[in-house]
Amino acid sequence: MRKSIKKSIILTMVALLALTFSIPVCATENKTNATASNINSPEAATSTTSGSLLLDDKAGLLKGSEPQQLLETLDMASSNSDCNIVVLTTNQGLSESAIQSYADSYYRTNVQGKSPSTFCITLTVDISSRKVDVGTYNPGSKRNLNDNAKDELREYVTGDLTDGNYYKAFTKYADKASDMAVSINEDGSRNKAAFPWVKRIIISLVIGVILAVLICIIIKAQLKSVAMKSNAADYVREGSLNITSQSDRFLYSNVTKTAKPKNNSSGGGYGGGSSGSHSTGSF
Repeated sequence: MRKSIKKSIILTMVALLALTFSIPVCATENKTNATASNINSPEAATSTTSGSLLLDDKAGLLKGSEPQQLLETLDMASSNSDCNIVVLTTNQGLSESAIQSYADSYYRTNVQGKSPSTFCITLTVDISSRKVDVGTYNPGSKRNLNDNAKDELREYVTGDLTDGNYYKAFTKYADKASDMAVSINEDGSRNKAAFPWVKRIIISLVIGVILAVLICIIIKAQLKSVAMKSNAADYVREGSLNITSQSDRFLYSNVTKTAKPKNNSSGGGYGGGSSGSHSTGSF
């Protein structure tokens, strides 16, 4: 019995000693892995977007790996839509006209003639004046965003900019701008095929109507006891009703006529607009 107890104690101590010696090894291995991870991470490396025509974060609103991640998002959005989708930030305290000129200057210097696509959409944010501008450029082409589309795109990201969620605002802008760019044909017309949700709504409505008609037909088929009667004699007790005369009197007549309004507005969509046009606001 004593030998068994001693053997158990010895085995326990050996296990504890082995565990004690293994802890520093694990810690060293984790430390080594962490160091290697830091070296390879975008945060440890010099995070820069220099040389890219799609992102210029002069205000430093993006932190850590966000610049590289956003640049990848902008690259993909631009490639999918055949449009240069650009994000610019500054802290110069620019006015409305100045921030538009800032975007125009960047487009002429860094984008125009340096990309296969002539279509360009810019989002410019001035953190000092809290101005935000959406500009569109496509010289000599009708493929562009009209004023309503630029306003929609700017307002789409204003809330996140106000809350300081800059990376989220810029990624949302990239996706929205790409969708808008895809929806416009070269002649400026709206590409309805780019809006699959419209088809889904129509299909859902058609299915709903078909189901409603089938249900009504089934319910009607179950009402076999109901038949049309030419009079209500079957519902009146014999001798309880004696009608001596009847007449119809038309008491009132009131007719109101209203002219149908004419629709002189032009069609909607995202097409139209001239190159270098802007939608500017505050956040």
